Amino acid sequence: MKQFAALLRKDNQPVRYLVVDDSVFARKNLIKMIEMFGGEVAGEAGDGLTAIAEFNRISPDIVLMDITMPQMEGIEAVERIVRQHTRKISWRRSRKARSILSRSR
Repeated sequence: MKQFAALLRKDNQPVRYLVVDDSVFARKNLIKMIEMFGGEVAGEAGDGLTAIAEFNRISPDIVLMDITMPQMEGIEAVERIVRQHTRKISWRRSRKARSILSRSR
């Protein structure tokens, strides 16, 4: 498959992603696409609780989060992340039940 030029932040470093989905298959497919477009996968999680811990640990630029997951739903995890972090955060939800949490630096 064709590799694209890296997506870069203002500091010329690759955009760092956290991929959250309880389906390992879905996570691996998203990771493959991110890497194909030059992104850097900084971490992954299979539920909302782990997503919060990983967000705090790695401080990603973008989070791709599933909505329906065990232990904690994606919506609740996003709400907790937004409450815990004072930097500007925007949240989007697509038609395919994925929420995207994008944090400005």
